[in-house]
Amino acid sequence: MPNEKPDPTLHDRLGRWVAAGLIDADQAARIEAAERADRPRGTRDGRTPLVVEALGYLGGALAVIAGFLAVNEFWPDIPTVAELAFAAAGAAALLLAGAAVPTGRDPALERLRGVLWLLSTACLAAFTGLLGAKVWHMEPTSTGTLASSAAAVYGLILWRRTRSPLQHLAVFAALAVAVGCGIARADADLVLWGPGLGVWGLSALWGLAAHKGLVPPRTVGLIAAAAGLLVGAQLTMETAAGHVLALMTVAGLVTAGVMARRVWLVAFGAYGIVQILPQTVARYLPQSAAAPIAVFSAGVVLLGAALWLARHRGPGQDLPRPPKAPSEPPEATPGVHRTRRTGHPTEEKRR
Repeated sequence: MPNEKPDPTLHDRLGRWVAAGLIDADQAARIEAAERADRPRGTRDGRTPLVVEALGYLGGALAVIAGFLAVNEFWPDIPTVAELAFAAAGAAALLLAGAAVPTGRDPALERLRGVLWLLSTACLAAFTGLLGAKVWHMEPTSTGTLASSAAAVYGLILWRRTRSPLQHLAVFAALAVAVGCGIARADADLVLWGPGLGVWGLSALWGLAAHKGLVPPRTVGLIAAAAGLLVGAQLTMETAAGHVLALMTVAGLVTAGVMARRVWLVAFGAYGIVQILPQTVARYLPQSAAAPIAVFSAGVVLLGAALWLARHRGPGQDLPRPPKAPSEPPEATPGVHRTRRTGHPTEEKRR
């Protein structure tokens, strides 16, 4: 198309592939032309959806801030009915605003819709929380279970439509809160380790489902599961078994990150070590040299993992590898045919 500006990111990437010998210049030109032709109309300038996304974030933030300031300034003793009405109106308005965003194949607009629907889910959780606490006079654990369960169901409906990472995280967080509050409501004697164990179990199942591709996007599901494992393990550390579970969790995250060559998994494990290991050492080995030795050992292990990842994960590892060139067939001789596998000559029956 005339006056069509190339995508600088794609252009640079294709240039690197040509320099590396993965493709030739003619193939790169055809790929770039096909991508330009496949780009939807009205979004050829990549800055337009980014501007729309930024304006949407700014407008939403200003609306929320102005709404809170107006309510606190002009209506300090707001009745419960008005609070419920505002929360319900916010959930509906944000839902409709997200549905009105013309996403198409623009990642920026898809992110904007995800943020709007995430805020709509939060408004729905606030509505059900107010309903349970101020209208039905439910206890805090019951209110938390009600609000998080409603948010999980609502977020699941939106997630099934968009497969957005934000809706994925919203559903997981709501389910984790619902599990924790539900366990605390069922038995108040469990204090924190019972809800923590429930969150840890949910996170382990979620990670397994994400690994098998049952809860897309896969990477987002694994990140959510890793965060849930750390939070659940931290909550169980009021018991001796909880300390063992927490140490096994961070060790498993570091090991999984090294084996799968995923830096973010190692980062989660490192964060868990920094948070959990000093607490364990301070509880069972107080006023001894074991604490700095344990932290030093953990640092050595993490440094070794980082060096191993650096050596086995080069900068070009994610680039596609060029296909192997087919070998030249041997020169055919009259009456002789060579098999593909063995290459041994066999007599060909002449007609």
